[in-house]
Amino acid sequence: MGRLFGWLNNIINPHDEEPEAAPEKKTAVPANSRRPVFPECSRPSGDGNIDDADYWWCFEGHPHEDIPLFDIINNDLIIKDIKNNIKTGALPVMEIPDNVIKTLRLLDDPEFSYREVANLIERSPGMAGEFLKITNSSLVSTGTTIHDLKTALPRLGKVKIKSMLYMYSSKASFMHKSVFESLAVDIVEHSYAVGLIAGFLSQRYFANPDVAFFAGLLHDIGKLAILKSIAESYDIPKRSGMMFCEEMFDRIFPELHEKVGLYIAQSWRIEDSVKAAIMHHHDLYISPNDYANTEMVENLCCLINISDTIAKILGKGKSIGAVNIFQEESVNRMHWVKDWSTVEFLGCIPEMMDFKLER
Repeated sequence: MGRLFGWLNNIINPHDEEPEAAPEKKTAVPANSRRPVFPECSRPSGDGNIDDADYWWCFEGHPHEDIPLFDIINNDLIIKDIKNNIKTGALPVMEIPDNVIKTLRLLDDPEFSYREVANLIERSPGMAGEFLKITNSSLVSTGTTIHDLKTALPRLGKVKIKSMLYMYSSKASFMHKSVFESLAVDIVEHSYAVGLIAGFLSQRYFANPDVAFFAGLLHDIGKLAILKSIAESYDIPKRSGMMFCEEMFDRIFPELHEKVGLYIAQSWRIEDSVKAAIMHHHDLYISPNDYANTEMVENLCCLINISDTIAKILGKGKSIGAVNIFQEESVNRMHWVKDWSTVEFLGCIPEMMDFKLER
């Protein structure tokens, strides 16, 4: 836990004194029914070898479930329509509420104050509550619960605030008005988890934790845009008790969500490295001629790729099969060294997943 809080204080309050020692770390409590409980990642007595099977990153996979694909509308028709809308520029973008636009513009002012930003965010109680929830999560909290947004925002910093504003806007477009509302919240919760993990891993594997958090938060924004397009373009019957999960869209999301995500990121004028992570966090392909710093962009894509996998292992996201993260291509490309220091470092991650977003 000390490593976790130390990282946060270096980013949030780089000139503050060292925080007091955190209480002894305990095994995380599951945040949902899919999330397993893992043992502590500590070094055993003696100089024994590291056995991956003893640790959370060597995962046997979630139990198999026979989940039918979404078939209310023909999947091929949906894919064809969305591809055509991307080509013609007719795909609906995720609307950004006026209050969020004002806040984003204020944050672009070099002379902005967190008090002014807090005053704007507080006009939307739901959005303010989300900021406080993340600030008081096990990742950001230093042990004292914060109830005042004016205190919370400086802890997050400008880049994290902006990225959360984009994500809140995406989530808000579904609230109380879409058959996909619950699934949208699941995707947003997974995205928060990936952002938190990527930011933490940046201590060792990426130079800019804020950019890593931003990219993790937006990496699946295309899935939300796809759901929005389906809900607005087709007549989806609202049946009592109908629930949707991400696995039902396994025919649609893999083919489209990166392309749609890039489309949304371009409309929001997101920076190029984050757009690359949105587009290539699965295939990890970066053209050497497309970016000034190809190595940095490729490393960010790898970081988001493995953060996405870790989040799923820890119960934030769709189900996943058997995996050992040290056998993943993204980890090999980032040249992770599997030693006892890495074991203890990775042991901090499961406790970060002890959060839930409001539904």
